[in-house]
Amino acid sequence: MGARVIDFRVSTLPVLFGEKIVLRILDKGNLTLDLKTFGFEPKSEENLLKAILNPYGMVLVTGPTGSGKTTTLYSALSRINQIDVNIMTAEDPVEYNLLGINQVLVRNEVGMTFAAALKAFLRQDPNIIMVGEIRDLETGSIAIKAALTGHLVLSTLHTNDAPSTITRMVDMGIEPFNVASAVNLIVAQRLVRRVCKDCKTEHEYTPEEMHAFAIDKKVGPFFKGAGCDTCAGTGYKGRQGLYEVMALTSPLRREILERCLDRGAARPRGERRDVDPAHGRHAEGQEGRDHARRSRKRNRGRIRRGSMPINLRALLEEMIEKDASDLHLVAGERPKIRVDGDIVNAQSEEVMTPKDTLSLAYSVLTENQKKRFETENELDFSFGIQNLARSAATCSSSAAACRSSSGKFRST
Repeated sequence: MGARVIDFRVSTLPVLFGEKIVLRILDKGNLTLDLKTFGFEPKSEENLLKAILNPYGMVLVTGPTGSGKTTTLYSALSRINQIDVNIMTAEDPVEYNLLGINQVLVRNEVGMTFAAALKAFLRQDPNIIMVGEIRDLETGSIAIKAALTGHLVLSTLHTNDAPSTITRMVDMGIEPFNVASAVNLIVAQRLVRRVCKDCKTEHEYTPEEMHAFAIDKKVGPFFKGAGCDTCAGTGYKGRQGLYEVMALTSPLRREILERCLDRGAARPRGERRDVDPAHGRHAEGQEGRDHARRSRKRNRGRIRRGSMPINLRALLEEMIEKDASDLHLVAGERPKIRVDGDIVNAQSEEVMTPKDTLSLAYSVLTENQKKRFETENELDFSFGIQNLARSAATCSSSAAACRSSSGKFRST
């Protein structure tokens, strides 16, 4: 269109009575890459800038398809793009060409997957790596390792909110201690419509509507689009981002390590978006708190998926406190420790099931160790828990038992 370059992403699908086509318009002239114009809260913007200016670690942007995740990542890359910085991206597809950035198109049909691109990147001496999306365990594991070995890694995931990203990664098979060590910050975002500036008029909402929105009438005045030629009669023109920014603090990292991250407790305090109806924004505010309260009530008395009734960290802390030499975990028995040559019951009164024993073992095994354990039914290995200790252990699936020796413990 004249001097403007506009790209289209086209998706076609044969349906019962013909072809269904969806066009996604990519207008390069309308691309905004200044993070300061995105509408972050001051504290959230400060946390995000601090995270992307780190020389290593991982920054994740989450949200549904079409919520602007790629644009947020592009803006972050533009903020840190310097002539002496080697930035490499793997994308499917490459939506916008960015000057000074090495962009790679992922093509699964020829073997150029996200994981393959990441492996190649690590031989290119990159400073910053962007992965279009973490879709599987292999991609996630390589991205985590890159973040732990001195690279800044930016990527996206499909989750509903920031705390759920941790659960998603652990469920994918990435070890919790790796997630806790590598991830620095998570941004969850949505796009909402903005009231048209040309036809907005002051509007009085009913008490029922105000109650449904959980908005205090004192924060008005409120506006509504009447509809005009500019907005094609819809009352809305343009979109506004809503962001939830969760920086991984030390308490959060400890919760992740213990595999008991609670969604309500993990929500960053003071980071919810305030209501600003004059600009057409809609906040989650009270709704977010109500949703967390409903979730906790619904899950009360139920073990969360991925959590374990017996906490390995607590058992190891008890070993250190009592100067025990061994920890014995056997199906059908309570956890036991060896103190001064005698094997005694640990403080936990839970009786171990075969599932408990294997879950505890699998929580510290790497992927390669799990495969060896499944084929050999017995495994000698060592593991570490951050800020606690390292241990040597022996597992046997035939006896549904796991023995951990503290004789090789050392501070980490």
